[in-house]
Amino acid sequence: MTIFFNVAQLPTENDVYYIDDIELRRAPYTSCISNFETALDNLGGWQYFANGSLDGQKLANVVDNPSKSGINTSNKVAEFIERPGGEPYAGYFNDALPATISMGTNKKVTMKVLMDHEADVVLKLERSFPANTAPNTGDTKVKYTTPNQWQELTWDFTTLNIPNGAVYTTLSIIMDFGTVPTTEKRYYFDDLSIGDKSCSAVPVGVRDLALANLKVYPNPVSSELIIENGSELYGYDVFNALGQKVYSLRTSGQSNVNLNTSNLEHGMYILAGYDKNGLMKAKTKFVKRS
Repeated sequence: MTIFFNVAQLPTENDVYYIDDIELRRAPYTSCISNFETALDNLGGWQYFANGSLDGQKLANVVDNPSKSGINTSNKVAEFIERPGGEPYAGYFNDALPATISMGTNKKVTMKVLMDHEADVVLKLERSFPANTAPNTGDTKVKYTTPNQWQELTWDFTTLNIPNGAVYTTLSIIMDFGTVPTTEKRYYFDDLSIGDKSCSAVPVGVRDLALANLKVYPNPVSSELIIENGSELYGYDVFNALGQKVYSLRTSGQSNVNLNTSNLEHGMYILAGYDKNGLMKAKTKFVKRS
């Protein structure tokens, strides 16, 4: 990133300029938010609240699908753990999503759910961006009615006067609203989508095949990874094996890019490259040697 102040003008004395709060963001989610199939689909850590011994903990939540059946035969899903000793509104939230959520004109959100009993499930969109430009959606409850079977639930926010194109930065989920369990419970969700879009419309693996492969060396790497084919890519993110973003780099679209890996722990990583619109166009895996 390059910034010019008072461009093309020669100052007659020393000038001082100030900047603040510069951020580079991925394009907002407008369809499928996540199907949790790869590390790049992982939404990162979720922080539990009012949830017994899990209260305040921030954990990764992607696990193997415990029931590949019915409407959901995918490999990976998200897990929600509820512990005894919490509150009837125990849940978790994510305020560090890889991108913001844009509601567009269709004010609905869908999600597939798997539980062992009937329950009210709450999904909330919160913290509009810019601040106070759209209302929080509140505790909108949808009934899960098919114990031990995947069911797609729909949250309809059309009555909340959400402006078209409203953008939210935080997602909260309460899987069994109004109930405190006496033993630990584990619930699952998948294919989180906006409006009338669907994660299932793209078969598992198709997105991976559509992405170009980044050419990098040396691999394994110690301190500096060289990207050979970065032309027309303007940003890179590095994700660890848990899908957590651990490093970001923004460039001017040049072909050869040097990536500093000296501060990464040893292990396997995924490198993703984005175009100038923030859309993922290429990826690869590399190993950081110890």
